[in-house]
Order: sequence, then C-alpha cells, then structure tokens
Amino acid sequence: MIVKKDKNESDLGQRLRTSWRKVYRTLIRADDARSGFVRMQEFIDSLHHNKCFISREEILKLQKKYGNNNYMGSDPNDKMNQINYELLSKDMGLH
Repeated sequence: MIVKKDKNESDLGQRLRTSWRKVYRTLIRADDARSGFVRMQEFIDSLHHNKCFISREEILKLQKKYGNNNYMGSDPNDKMNQINYELLSKDMGLH
C-alpha cells in the first residue's frame, strides 16, 4: 500500500519528469555562476515557461527541502530565496 505522502511525491516527480530536460536547460542558463542554485522566482518561471505547473503548496515543499537553508521567508521574489536545482534533480531522479 502506497502512503499518501509517497504518492503525492511520486505524482510531483512524474509531473516534473515530463518536462525536466527543458526546465533544467533553462535553469542552467539562469545560473551564471554555475552554483547549482537559482532564485525561487526563476525556478517557478522556468517551470511555467516549459508548461510544468505545480501548486504553491508543492513549491513550498520543494523550497523547504531544496531551498537555501539561510532563508526563512516564502517570498519567491526575494533574491535570498534560492533553490538548489542540482540537488533536486539528482534526489528526485530527474537528472
């Protein structure tokens, strides 16, 4: 029996997987320093640009798990609000 949390993460992973190659390329272009981090707003814009839509709740879960640990807010426009797209990609099996 699949636990609801596991099913939700699996659904999110599947939605990301369908367009991840294009999303990842967009994120690499936005990451001038090649740090593996981009601003959260760039991450969200990249998803939407590549027709990968996830809920605000799912965004917040990703931020909590893969975001900059020094940032405690939830404003996606804040320059300090960053997400580690490299770790997300590897951890979720998208890369």
